[in-house]
Parts: sequence; C-alpha cells; structure tokens
Amino acid sequence: MRILVTGANGFIGSYITAELLKNNYKVICCVRDVESTRKKFPTAEVIYCDFNIDLTPQSWINRLNNIDIVINVSGVLTYKELLYFSS
Repeated sequence: MRILVTGANGFIGSYITAELLKNNYKVICCVRDVESTRKKFPTAEVIYCDFNIDLTPQSWINRLNNIDIVINVSGVLTYKELLYFSS
C-alpha cells in the first residue's frame, strides 16, 4: 500500500510517518524540506511540495498517481491574497 503523507517532516507528521514505516508501508513524504526529510526517513520516498504554490488540481495529478491513501497533516494552508494585509 502506497501512502502519501503531506507535512511528513512536521511534529505530527513525523510520528505518523515513523509508525507507517515501522509497519512496512510504502510511504511517500510530501514536504518542502526534501533533504532534511530524506535524512530523517531514509527508507521513504520524498517529494517536494509547497501548499502556497501547489494549489491547483493539475499540480497534484502526478503526485497522486498510484497513491492508495493520502494523510494530510501539513500546516496551515494560505492563499497568496491572504499573505499580505494591512492594519
């Protein structure tokens, strides 16, 4: 079973990813910090994603190919128009 974990390098995602790997699941970590995640989880597949940029369905088609389950534990999602505000 192939499981894609968004935010796999985060606080909650790290624990979920470690448990999945311990139980011999094929884990695909979808993170911004690829290098750090590869060091932390050397047996996992690691791919880059950034939810501030990858907002369209088209940006996810290839990532979700052959994925059985998605576990989304990434941080707060923002949209570019919400990044700037005035007081």
